[in-house]
Amino acid sequence: MKPNFKLSKSLFGRIMLYLLGLVAVLIITLWVFQIGMLETTYKNIRTRQIKKVTGNIARQLDGKDTITALTPEHYENDMAILVVSLEDRVYTVSNENTLGFILGRNPEKKILEIIDLYKTSKSDVLYISNQANRHIFDENSAEFTNKNSDNVSGIAYLTEITDNTGKSLLVMGLCEIVPVYSTINTLRTQLTTITIVLTIIAVIVAYIIARRVSRPIENLTSNARVMSTGDFDVEFHGTGFTEIEELSDTLNFTAQELKKSDQLTKDLIANVSHDLRTPLTMISGYGELIRDVPGESTPENIQVIIDEANRLTTLVNYMLDVSKLQSGTTEIVMGTVNANDLLSRVGNTYSTMMEKNGYHFVVDCDEEINYVHADAGRIEQVLHNLTNNAINHIGDDKTVVLKCHEHNDKMKFEVIDHGSGIKEEDIPLIWQRYYKANNISETGSGLGLSIVKTILELHDAEYGVESKINEGSNFWFELPIIKDGV
Repeated sequence: MKPNFKLSKSLFGRIMLYLLGLVAVLIITLWVFQIGMLETTYKNIRTRQIKKVTGNIARQLDGKDTITALTPEHYENDMAILVVSLEDRVYTVSNENTLGFILGRNPEKKILEIIDLYKTSKSDVLYISNQANRHIFDENSAEFTNKNSDNVSGIAYLTEITDNTGKSLLVMGLCEIVPVYSTINTLRTQLTTITIVLTIIAVIVAYIIARRVSRPIENLTSNARVMSTGDFDVEFHGTGFTEIEELSDTLNFTAQELKKSDQLTKDLIANVSHDLRTPLTMISGYGELIRDVPGESTPENIQVIIDEANRLTTLVNYMLDVSKLQSGTTEIVMGTVNANDLLSRVGNTYSTMMEKNGYHFVVDCDEEINYVHADAGRIEQVLHNLTNNAINHIGDDKTVVLKCHEHNDKMKFEVIDHGSGIKEEDIPLIWQRYYKANNISETGSGLGLSIVKTILELHDAEYGVESKINEGSNFWFELPIIKDGV
């Protein structure tokens, strides 16, 4: 895939711009500090050095016979230290060679000029011009604005002390400033070369990094476009970065879920079409029969039409019930419910079926009356749906067991049949709308267990099913017990 060079939009272009921008900032910073600020930085460093050295020596000489105490080692490299009497202008010096280099051929005169300017300006840092006359100026001078050029050849720092006799003395430190023209020119040449080399390297590295980062995302995007067309068999392979690998795994999971959802949608359409077509066909067929054939308007044929119409009504009501529950338009009204009475009432509902079809309903509750916190109507609906489900898949013994008993400080409800059972791989899927496992008969709408699931989740109840093939199923759920019905 060719890279997208729309720098303002593409990930590849953005990464290129960011990396090249970073390199540009680094190069500009290097030029500013190495060229633009080199002279200023150098003079500031020299100023701090002469202040530090002079201050340390002044503290060592304060209160002593400074004329004899000052020795040649009282200086560093290209610095000179003087001790000057403010009364008689007598001075002693360390490192006379440096002193002459800084102040010129007549250092005594320049020393007096420095002292006079110090007294009048009250500035402890003075600057010495590199001109032939070695002009002295301070921060208040008009020349101070040019001190960062090669106009300065030396710096003087002054501080006052007293000797052992109480006489006021002035300790003066001087250091030379070396012109940095040649250094700056050398650095400028080097930095120009470095800038060109770094720019070339930055472009190459930025391109490699941008391609490495953007290519997996471009591949994911390409596969996502394929998935958007409805091809959910596409696989995402994101490598190189943890985040991209996680995104790839997420997209693979999404593709699988969309594939399941797509299949479920197809099954839904097929099941709904089947469930609606059969009763409609029956109603239409029997209606035409009654209309066209004399004598077929019998109660039995009319009852078929009524039964199929009721079947349609039940199916539509189930659909509406699921939609209302899942959209939240139907509220759960919690209250105190007698668990024993609830289970007995459900069992009695099927008494006619027991007598007519030979079914056996076993209601097994704790002898002690137990109360639970629930919506009575909705929990009764849950039990009816589970019981209908058990009847639809009842075993040869035609027995359905309804149980409720205390379990781990909760009331556990169970609906048990001894029918065909459910495959283990189908158990997580049976709660989905319109899902019908292959080994389960087509009886029912496929909505009952979805309604059960939704109601129980609105109650924050634990629920589940235990089932084995050809041994039956046990659907259960648990509700919190209310002690003493309070």
